[in-house]
Amino acid sequence: MDNFERVPYTEMPMEICKSLRVGNLVFMSGIEAVDYRQDGRIPDTIEEQMEVVVHKMQDTLALSGLSLGNMVKHTIYMRQGAAHPHRVIELFHQECYRHAPELRDYPSTGTLVIVVGMVLDEFMIEIDAIAAISEEE
Repeated sequence: MDNFERVPYTEMPMEICKSLRVGNLVFMSGIEAVDYRQDGRIPDTIEEQMEVVVHKMQDTLALSGLSLGNMVKHTIYMRQGAAHPHRVIELFHQECYRHAPELRDYPSTGTLVIVVGMVLDEFMIEIDAIAAISEEE
């Protein structure tokens, strides 16, 4: 599969693909709230976790020359009871708009899934996404 561009996680001791470009689409793996900017700290609040996750999404897309403005689909996985679902969606949009104000006029499609548990009990959310490369890029 020579036409795939894989971006590995460099922060992890195992081989995991952070994003994968196939044609004009970039698929991001699920991104959680481990804050590598702060020695792997996991924030205690849903607001802080959302800020870390969206920042990591932006950084991941930048590796492919894109931004959150290129996002066409996202899925938010929220741990049951972590927050009200509407609040989680609101927080996601607020953080995305900080990085890509154009999403206000050209929003991506989205799904919210409430799950019983996450890989680590401290995680309240995880988000994966798909971005598209426009013809001009």
